[in-house]
Amino acid sequence: MLSLSRAIWCAPERHAGSGWHGTSTIGCIGAAAGAAVLLGLDEAQIANAMSLATSMASGSKIETKVGRSAVDNLAYPDPSNEMQARFSVQYCLAVALTDIGLSLRDFTPQAAARPELRVLMAKINMTSYSAEGERGVERLPHHVHITLKDGRTLKDGRGLSTERLHANGAIQRPLTDAQKLAKFEDCLRWSGRQDTEMAYASVKRLCSEDSVKAITDGLLTGRDSS
Repeated sequence: MLSLSRAIWCAPERHAGSGWHGTSTIGCIGAAAGAAVLLGLDEAQIANAMSLATSMASGSKIETKVGRSAVDNLAYPDPSNEMQARFSVQYCLAVALTDIGLSLRDFTPQAAARPELRVLMAKINMTSYSAEGERGVERLPHHVHITLKDGRTLKDGRGLSTERLHANGAIQRPLTDAQKLAKFEDCLRWSGRQDTEMAYASVKRLCSEDSVKAITDGLLTGRDSS
């Protein structure tokens, strides 16, 4: 235990200085040691308790597997600003898991610097298919697999895993009316407009109107009034 303490605190640049959060990485190890002592366990039992805690030290882990081109484009595992966050699978997954989805408000300087996201991002790893695996295949599914902090995985039948061949909004996976409205409202809120339902109703008439002028006039009027 003393050796572990020295390694962590006598060389902080190797732990906290590298972005690790001590509470999540070593907190449970210390808690296991303290509880073992209070329970009167012997040396071997204390070592076993700490060993079990070590296996859970980093919390949940998320593994993703994507196409090789996606790895090239999603080039920022540790984004330093909101622009890089747009091209970071670690950031986008951390937000999606924390907030149950993403919106335009998640790509601001303040949002990109949220400390609780940084802790989760460190647990997300991205790999890709091999060149051989992609050869001759038009499209391969992207995978997300979550290992829980107690070590359970999909192999146990109790973990979390999913795959997706097409993104939401693709022809093969069209958005629902509710999803379209939510996306439209998010865009209008970003622009400062409040008349989202009226504007959405105008846009939906686009295919049935003889001229787009009535629709654009309505959108401009709504913009001026908001």
